[in-house]
Amino acid sequence: MEITIDKLSYGGAGVGRVDGKVVFVDGGVPGDKLKIKIVEEKERYSRAEIEDFIEKSKERTEPECKFFEDCGGCNWQDVKYKTQLAEKQQIVSDSLQRIGKIAEYKLDDIAASPKEYGYRNRVLLTVFKENEEYRIGYFEEGSNQNVSIDRCVIASEEINHVIAVLIKYFEENKTFIIPFDKIYLLSSENKISISFLQSEKSHKSESQEIVQNVVEYIENKLPDILIDHKLEFDFMGYQFTSSSYLFNQANYEIHKDIVETISAWIEPLEINTLLDLYCGIGNFSITLSQYFKKITGVDASSESIKLAKRNSDLNDLVNINFINDKCRKHIERLNEAPDVLLADPPRNGMKDLLVHINRIKPWNIIYISCNPTTLARDLKALTEKNYKINRIKPFDMFPQTYHVELAVWLELI
Repeated sequence: MEITIDKLSYGGAGVGRVDGKVVFVDGGVPGDKLKIKIVEEKERYSRAEIEDFIEKSKERTEPECKFFEDCGGCNWQDVKYKTQLAEKQQIVSDSLQRIGKIAEYKLDDIAASPKEYGYRNRVLLTVFKENEEYRIGYFEEGSNQNVSIDRCVIASEEINHVIAVLIKYFEENKTFIIPFDKIYLLSSENKISISFLQSEKSHKSESQEIVQNVVEYIENKLPDILIDHKLEFDFMGYQFTSSSYLFNQANYEIHKDIVETISAWIEPLEINTLLDLYCGIGNFSITLSQYFKKITGVDASSESIKLAKRNSDLNDLVNINFINDKCRKHIERLNEAPDVLLADPPRNGMKDLLVHINRIKPWNIIYISCNPTTLARDLKALTEKNYKINRIKPFDMFPQTYHVELAVWLELI
């Protein structure tokens, strides 16, 4: 069976049609002419694998990573970066029209990442045994199978230095039983926060001893990098403390771009109050603090809120109140609307909150999303009731992948 790939999908696969039916082809790039094998047949679409290339697309490029074909971390390293940006722009537009049923909106051009590689400052590594030796890696795409790596080309240099030292440690300590199976790394300017997730079968006392041994080994091998459980860093002139196991923005340059974009949107408005839902360690509350008299930040993670309060104190901010609560429960109890509601929810969006948002009617909503499909669904519910969309801007937070970050400004009608 032959097919020509027309575009890329949210999820990473190439998309074409055979006899009018949509076919998703793993590894397909727009412009490819392929021989394919159907591996899954559905009523409305099929999924296929590439059997052979009839003609390779001009939009293809050589992947930088030798683990690209196996590792699940990147999907589009074989796609030229300019094409990646254009495809993400189209994915957002398609989602708004097809899922959101939104006819009128202003979609700004996607903001490219200053770094196509080496941008990622936070990763989750797996630790596993292969041929009786411990390895570092990621999960294979779409499975729980581990892929051994010795370098991650989208991660920061600090992270890659630590990966290399961890591999060396395992080589030199083959008789040890490693008591952790996952490692979080968070980096910033020659600093690393490292968190070890204990294996289910390991004993706590043994784990602590070996973890301390590993940390000391890394410190001896990398004397120029500060290793700690927590990470202190400067962002846009504000001081922050975070930890590798908590949610952190993965691309500092793009996060800065998002904050500056939101600032430009809200600065001309007559506003006093901000409700920051899913506030985490206070990234948005603190960097936008100059525009509001009163800010309330809400997050279900007690550790995140603890650090958010610390970050507020570090910057001598007295106009922010951070609350440890589920966002849905908090907004259920609200009777007075903030001037601006800012929400940066997980990938599944904020479907459960929409009825309460439409009830209290904030004057402005800033919705940050990492999933154009759930965003489009939520925008549909908001625009059908009380809101109009002023601006939508995509940001390429994760080059070499299909993921896209979005900021949307909605205004009460």
